[in-house]
Amino acid sequence: MNLRHLTVRTAVAGVTVALAAGALVGLGTSAADAATGTATYSCSGAGTPLPLSVSADADLSGYPSFPSGQSVNAGLVSLTLTITVPAPVVNSLMDDFHQTTIGGGSKDLAFPIGNGSVPIADFTIDPVTLVHDTPAVLSKGVSNDAFKLPDAGAAKVTMPSSFTLDTIVPLTCTTSDTSVITTYTISKQTAGVTAKAPKSVKKGKAFAVAAKVTGQNKTATGKVVAKVGKKVVGAGVLKNGKAAIKVKKGLKKTSKITVVYAGDKSTSGSSSFPVTVKVKK
Repeated sequence: MNLRHLTVRTAVAGVTVALAAGALVGLGTSAADAATGTATYSCSGAGTPLPLSVSADADLSGYPSFPSGQSVNAGLVSLTLTITVPAPVVNSLMDDFHQTTIGGGSKDLAFPIGNGSVPIADFTIDPVTLVHDTPAVLSKGVSNDAFKLPDAGAAKVTMPSSFTLDTIVPLTCTTSDTSVITTYTISKQTAGVTAKAPKSVKKGKAFAVAAKVTGQNKTATGKVVAKVGKKVVGAGVLKNGKAAIKVKKGLKKTSKITVVYAGDKSTSGSSSFPVTVKVKK
């Protein structure tokens, strides 16, 4: 197909994406409170640019904050994709290219949220029959693939910077205007801390405390310290949620040791139950 011929003679298709992002958390959303993001995409097929306008409606304000790393099941984000092919384009497709139907779809559409994204499940828009002098409207409800919420904080939900659109020919659509649809606050996940130490050690001898930090949804990172009361007696860095804390100077008397985790950008701080280490002469 000569796309240059098509675009010179006719207007281009308009694409509207309505994102009901309230379903992201499994709750309803009010259209009256919906925020809107809009971006203009330059879609290229066979070397010919085709501008498409894409907008998305969403609202996550007022919903409970869910923790970082929370799994969101497939099918919770409702999305309707509508492609309107103007009548002049329909006429050109029918007269110049002998097309009787037109369909479309995308395999990589995803809406960024914070440092993650909401992937849209692979979909195909059912073909519609072309009618002379009549706009062709392609519309289909789709939903998300499973994903996990990103790092904690104010996560902006934005228009995608790029996606591919398969119509009569494959189109690659990009934009530098990643408009913000809405902002959703993601809370920090909770964590459990456990500590293991020798039941007894010789006076003045160094030993190790095994620390483990288990995140609610994902692996915790950062530092842990061992304390006797308010005094820090050792420190370590988590690797795969675990750390061996060396108590170098040893203890002079039987002590209760608590491991304290400071937290990271997506995990709240926490501490272990104390473990007792007896000191022998």
